[in-house]
Amino acid sequence: MKNLFYLTTAAMLMAGCGAKKAPNVSKEMSSHMPTWAITPPVGCAVGAYNIKGNQAMARESSTARARDELARQLDVKVKSMIKDYIQEGETNGEDFTEEITTSVSKQVASMSLSGTVAKKADIMNDHFYTLVCLDTKTFIDAFDNMNQLSEKARRGLRKRAENDFQDLDVEVDRLENR
Repeated sequence: MKNLFYLTTAAMLMAGCGAKKAPNVSKEMSSHMPTWAITPPVGCAVGAYNIKGNQAMARESSTARARDELARQLDVKVKSMIKDYIQEGETNGEDFTEEITTSVSKQVASMSLSGTVAKKADIMNDHFYTLVCLDTKTFIDAFDNMNQLSEKARRGLRKRAENDFQDLDVEVDRLENR
């Protein structure tokens, strides 16, 4: 729990310190997804799922994907390998070149995300979109369960988190009022 707090707080502080830049999205791409899904607020993530007939499954899957993305924002382990094979030679008087490139990548996130809430959902172009954010109260209450912190440290961390989450709430409210 303590590691989750430190990772979350560090990620939110780093994200909050930088200027928020909207990703470069084409008009065609933005017409296929809700505007709030293009630039989710800090502390939130978006998941999408192609509806194949069962909307409940689509909602559940898009929410799970958003939580997965939120966990990856906070902590991710990546293993990657690229194999590049080139062979040149000559056969029957003619040159030949054989080239094969293989790329494999695996990303794993293992995290307990206490206090994540689906804040917004929408269906657009046969896709279900869900915005998942860290819930302020649940996240801040987690400080009370940290046995290894002094009460003074707990109060300080709780206060800083409350201030950061006030900013997050303002951003989420802006999205909800669009």
